[in-house]
Amino acid sequence: MAIIAILAGIMSIAISGFVRDARIETDQNAAQQAYMGFQNMLTRCEIMQDRECFDADALAGHTTYSSNALTYCEIKFTVSEADIPGDIEVISTYGTAGSYTVTLSSGDTGYTSIKKTIGENLSFSTEGTVKIYADLENYIVDSACYLETTDETLADTQIALLTEFGTTNKYRTIENIGKHKALIKNKGVYLGAYPYSDAFS
Repeated sequence: MAIIAILAGIMSIAISGFVRDARIETDQNAAQQAYMGFQNMLTRCEIMQDRECFDADALAGHTTYSSNALTYCEIKFTVSEADIPGDIEVISTYGTAGSYTVTLSSGDTGYTSIKKTIGENLSFSTEGTVKIYADLENYIVDSACYLETTDETLADTQIALLTEFGTTNKYRTIENIGKHKALIKNKGVYLGAYPYSDAFS
């Protein structure tokens, strides 16, 4: 009986490890999908020399920062069954002029436009929250985060657990798979962050 109990314990640990790894892979795939979708958007923006879909000021119907260079952007939104059902938060940085944040809801100026643009480049079969960090000077996505929750407050709390990188413009991701597993073990948080920062070292 003791041997059976020991074997059962080993089996339980092995199964929980398999479940964790499968969940990590699913979350990482979602984050990578978001990364690739937004990188495609940035490539089109570079070709067209049009970054209005990343311009919080323009999306809000303002021209407050129109004379300043748009240099960086963060976008956060929830996804559900290939749809964007909730608000879309856009934080744009205009060089040394500072940042402007707009949260767009259905019916707001710019909401339909940016929702359509995102929808044309992304397709999700899972629900959760996506956060994108985009370098608009170089037309590169620094990182994409996928969180299993659709609670935006909880999503912000979980994003804050990720390591911050960058100098002038900050973005968040995870260093490597070891750190990813440690985050799950220590905080019980499942999410995806692509790419791992160690991919660039």
